[in-house]
Amino acid sequence: AGIVDDDVDPFERVERRLVRAEHTEGEARSLLLWHAARLVAASARAPADAQALFLEAAAASTEWKPAILRDALGAAIHEREPDAILARSGELLACGIPADERSLLVFASSDITPHVLGDAQRARALLHDALSDESCGAWAPQVARARAARSDDGELLALAHEALASHAAPEDRVSHLCAAGHAQARSGNWSAAEQTLRKALGLAPNDGHVLAMLEGVLREGGRPEDIVALAQTRSNGSPGAALGESSLLLAGAT
Repeated sequence: AGIVDDDVDPFERVERRLVRAEHTEGEARSLLLWHAARLVAASARAPADAQALFLEAAAASTEWKPAILRDALGAAIHEREPDAILARSGELLACGIPADERSLLVFASSDITPHVLGDAQRARALLHDALSDESCGAWAPQVARARAARSDDGELLALAHEALASHAAPEDRVSHLCAAGHAQARSGNWSAAEQTLRKALGLAPNDGHVLAMLEGVLREGGRPEDIVALAQTRSNGSPGAALGESSLLLAGAT
């Protein structure tokens, strides 16, 4: 049976639930702790105590765990506790929540981390993970591209453009792959740049810009034999090929 004590002092109501929880197990114990946590949170006197109770209630439950953590997150937001907001968000993300809720929590975490906590490294890690999270596809590539450009982070910028390419219309896919390859080349990752530009070349075999970028990457990477092979393939493939005799000479071919 429930506890009817609406006319009792809130802290006494909390104590009654805690005492009863000591002698209760399973979901019933979780519900008692959850109610106590909500009472403490509503009092606005001990937010840390409320968070501790929410966590204890969540740990004791399987059926109500996401709902308890949502209440805990709401209390943390109300108290403007960024560390608790991030912690509860992370715990909710581990619960297999709906995609739209997941996307919102990851976005909020990636925004709070650099702008409130000043932790750029952790923010980068969150964005890095968000790029491979399908639920974040609507915003993560654009946000990652903007932040990477501001911080001159070539690796993250390349990942952002690769993610954008995977969702882009066919006519825009090559441009994003070229941008990714350029970012990788600027970072000195010649192997990754080559792979990315070869993907672009597969989509646009006669694109002179892609060919020139790939040739430059091969040259900077010390791969003259591959420049020769690329030039010969293009020369044999079509009369309008972008690479030819000049590329063979620049590669050191005889």
